[in-house]
Amino acid sequence: MEPSTQTIAVLFADICGSTRLYENAGDRQAMTMTASCLQEMENCILRQEGTVIEVRGDGILATFETAEAGLMAARAIRESTLARPLSVHAGIHLGPTLLAGNAIFGDTVNVAARMADLAKANEIMLSQDAYDALPSATRFGIRSLGPVVVKGKTELMSVFLCAHSAPDETIIGKAFDPLATAPVLLELEYAGRAMQLKAATGSLVIGRHAGCGLIVDDQVVSRRHATIESKQGKFFLQDHSSNGTFVTDSSGAVTFLRRDIMQLSGNGTISCGIRPDLNSVHRILFNAEAIV
Repeated sequence: MEPSTQTIAVLFADICGSTRLYENAGDRQAMTMTASCLQEMENCILRQEGTVIEVRGDGILATFETAEAGLMAARAIRESTLARPLSVHAGIHLGPTLLAGNAIFGDTVNVAARMADLAKANEIMLSQDAYDALPSATRFGIRSLGPVVVKGKTELMSVFLCAHSAPDETIIGKAFDPLATAPVLLELEYAGRAMQLKAATGSLVIGRHAGCGLIVDDQVVSRRHATIESKQGKFFLQDHSSNGTFVTDSSGAVTFLRRDIMQLSGNGTISCGIRPDLNSVHRILFNAEAIV
């Protein structure tokens, strides 16, 4: 059959922590659990009219006619593992793909694999092209992580995170404070550098990577540590890191975030990856004020 090129959505989904599973559960039980999980992953893909291209090790490669179908399958796969001592991470990209029989080739496949590499347990990562192709209603609970480094790419790529907690996410702090409904100006200061974000600015990525909007050069800081986003005239800090983020308000009260989100109001400090009392060099000052 002559190879053809079609614009399709490509999904990579992998089981996390399989090495530890084999160590804790034993080879036979772990193999049975993994096989059962992979079978359910295939079922989720087929229910969205996807095509299973390959099952390799603890992961699965599939294609869909639309990014929406790919995302729905990825979400179903994630939900299917919640009752198991297993978790998955997945990546989705949409683009022209070379099809040769039941095999697929090309840059779209590689980018989908890189999206999966960026995702942590129970996360689904989407490329800009995949996100743009989603209907607006399907985008609920998906947030931009800004431009990041993608292995094999010379330029930064914009990526979008669909976290497990997104649809019913717990907001910490004064997330719905009626007194904070006015549009705010967020002022940040770090290492002698000051910046301002307005409600319409969008998002700011904080991290150790050179492509972040606010670079914090400390080994305890993740490459893409946290994101500040404006929503309905308020600013929210979302932690994406392994070490977490400490937010101290004007009263001295400290809130620890790990994969959580909270509203930034008033003034205080942000300490990435380390307790604020131990962080005298890399603290970020913030001040959120209503625009008069």
